Parts: sequence; C-alpha cells; structure tokens
Amino acid sequence: MDKALPVYKNVIFDLGVVIMNIEPQLTLDAFKRLGISGNWNENDPLIFKMEKGELTEPEFMNEIRKRFNIEASDRQIDEAWCAMVIGFDQGKIKFLQELKSYYSIYLFSNTNSIHVRLFKKLFEDQFHFPIDNLFVKTFYSNEIGLRKPDPASFQKVFKIAGIKAPETLFVDDRKENVEGAASVKLQTSLYKEGDSLISAFEI
Repeated sequence: MDKALPVYKNVIFDLGVVIMNIEPQLTLDAFKRLGISGNWNENDPLIFKMEKGELTEPEFMNEIRKRFNIEASDRQIDEAWCAMVIGFDQGKIKFLQELKSYYSIYLFSNTNSIHVRLFKKLFEDQFHFPIDNLFVKTFYSNEIGLRKPDPASFQKVFKIAGIKAPETLFVDDRKENVEGAASVKLQTSLYKEGDSLISAFEI
C-alpha cells in the first residue's frame, strides 16, 4: 500500500455500495412486474422487520403476497428480491486483503437471510473462499437483531467484537448510519459511490 493511512486499530465496513455492488432499482422494477405498485421502497417497515430477523423467509413472502394482493410464487419473489445484488469488484477485495496487514477489519451490514445466502455464494464462487474469512468478524443485522443507525446496534458490535469506539473507523455510504455511529463515539467516514475504498480514510 503506497499511501500513509490514519492510525486506527479497527475498521468496520458497510457492505452494500461500499464493498458489494447493488442496484436497488432493479428489485423495485422486478416487483412492479409482479404486480406490486405504489410507493414501496427500502425504508418500508416490512423490510426493516426482515433485516432485524423478525420474519422468517416464508413469512416475508406471505406478507408480500397478502399486502400487495399478488399471486407470485416463492421463487418469483425471491428472484425479484435478489435482483439488486450485482456482485463484487476484484480491486476492492484485493484492497481489503492488503488492509488486513494494517487494521483489524470488520463487516456490519443491514441485510436479511435471503441476501446473505446469495452474496455469500456469489463471493465464494468468485474468490474461492468465504466472505466471512475476509474479516475478523462479520455482523449481519438479521443475526444480531438490530440494524443501523440504531446506536444500540453499534454498541452490540463493540461488545461482541471486544473493541473500543474511539479506536475504530466506521465506513458507510448512508449519512444516517454515519451519524448513528458518531453518536456512540466511532470515528466515521461517509463513502461516496464510485470512489476507491482508500478514499474512505481521507477524513
């Protein structure tokens, strides 16, 4: 690595946009083709419940069918829900592998069991090792029962990981998540889509 980096002990990365390429509009378009109309978006309480592990996959799909009065199959809903997940950029993964020589790196993502299963497979198919092995530890909101930007979610991550907020940089592409992290004394960096990962350290 040819650039001096700030002194931290740990870095916590978000997944979508920061590390993994996603296009949420593809999922919205796919659901429209299944007959879902109206202002349904990623801030919907139904999605939040799924991201906190409060719904099983069958319950999630049944709620979608019931709420929007559609007759889509589980497979159709699954494919539409997963359309947003594009894959990984090899350069970013190489950077993270190099970064492990400088910091303890962690992953914290607002996600759900369906997407976790998909991106784990995509990653391992591309890089031939599990994505979880890239980090000291991974934290998925559906598994810890809390999601960003809730301050309690970050505090739970600290406790499980055994790390201290002032010694840790948090990188996320969403302003509200960065603000939530800052509220519990994390060092923060707001990542801009399209930037290199090293730019996250220029804070």
